[in-house]
Amino acid sequence: ILMKLSFLKPQSVEFGTIASSLIGQAKFSDIVVVNKMKLTDNVIRETMFSGRLSLSKLTLLKNFIKTVRLTMEGRVEDVMSITNTFKDLVIGGALSITKAQMSKTTVEDMIVKGIVSLKGVHCDRGVFTDFFITHDLAAEKLSLGRSILKEISIGGGASVENLKLSDTSIFDSELHGSSMLHDLRFRGAKLEGIKVFSTMVVNAFQATTSSLMEISLLKDLALSTGTFKRSEVRNSYFLGSASLFAAKFVQSSLEDVRKTITGKTKPQTDHANSVRV
Repeated sequence: ILMKLSFLKPQSVEFGTIASSLIGQAKFSDIVVVNKMKLTDNVIRETMFSGRLSLSKLTLLKNFIKTVRLTMEGRVEDVMSITNTFKDLVIGGALSITKAQMSKTTVEDMIVKGIVSLKGVHCDRGVFTDFFITHDLAAEKLSLGRSILKEISIGGGASVENLKLSDTSIFDSELHGSSMLHDLRFRGAKLEGIKVFSTMVVNAFQATTSSLMEISLLKDLALSTGTFKRSEVRNSYFLGSASLFAAKFVQSSLEDVRKTITGKTKPQTDHANSVRV
């Protein structure tokens, strides 16, 4: 049991293991660098980092981490997380995660007050709820399998390239800034209650056996080279213009997809509001 620890100088830790421990009310007043560490079956609570935090080659297994405050930016590289729970996290600056493998990881009630950069991140059977990013999201080579994302809010825009969703659900989430999305592949995915407040450009999109329901596009949409195969789009609407270039619908359906003009909604087709191709 380690309680009420205080470190005033920069800390650098390399080649260590912490197992079956309770760590609480720890304060780090300067830069913290952790390399090649393994944390197993620990409870870490009420931890404060006043300087930058850098984690690399870290293995996390069966840990419960709650109420962490990082006043500056955080950098995470080459990390493996298995059966961990993170709750009540606040990061005061940017967050960068590169090359991460996550399985059965839960993140709940997290705020990042800066840009979030994700590269080479894979998550299987993860749960992410109540996650707020105040600035932009930049993601490259991001894949989610059998995961649930709920109440995710991005205050800025999004630049996403090579995103894969397999048997993953995203509910009640918001994207406020303009976004550029390239090479999206959905298989068995479910998106419901998504609101996009600014222009969205999507290039190279493929949805297979997926469903998009209650999608609200409040500005323009440009979709290029998109394929919907055995998928459905239902109960959705948009306010701006929609440009669909080289879009294909194979054994897919569009039902009650509407465009709102001057406060009124009407079906996108003049004769019906349901189309099956």
